[in-house]
Amino acid sequence: MAQFAVLGWGATTNGRLNGFELAALERCVLATKSIILSSRLIMEYTNPEKCQSGPRYGVESIAQRASLEVRFQTQMWGEVEDSMSPSFLSSLIFPPSLRPHSLS
Repeated sequence: MAQFAVLGWGATTNGRLNGFELAALERCVLATKSIILSSRLIMEYTNPEKCQSGPRYGVESIAQRASLEVRFQTQMWGEVEDSMSPSFLSSLIFPPSLRPHSLS
């Protein structure tokens, strides 16, 4: 179903996005990790008349949907402490006698 939505959106744009739309799509895909959510968001802002039949999602709703897995994992397992702190990394790399003072 989602595949048809993306293909349908491609058909409505005649397979062409202007430079701004293409840049927005790229940034949105990087932020959401989803071509489906990104294409929906770009379609809402570039072709609002095509989205009148269905619900409008908007940026806030798209962001919530994009973070769904992270929220689920956090609720299931809890948050993980930052194990990549500078002091932790320096303890792996440097023996205590050579550790930088700012990280001790």
